[in-house]
Amino acid sequence: MPESLGTQPVSAEPLWRLGTAYFSRKVTLTAAELGVFTVLADGPLTAEQLRRRSGQAQSRSSGNRLRSRV
Repeated sequence: MPESLGTQPVSAEPLWRLGTAYFSRKVTLTAAELGVFTVLADGPLTAEQLRRRSGQAQSRSSGNRLRSRV
């Protein structure tokens, strides 16, 4: 019989990173398309200030989009 291989614990972290990579990339690209980084170049803003300066209409989804970029 072949010698048994050692049982090493396997981390789920690489799989988790792979699974969430698309979301992180999409959020970053969307923020760039909306000009969020340009608006924030001079310093931090509240979500409301950012929404106004980036031209986002006020809605529940715009708040969700801004929160996802934090």
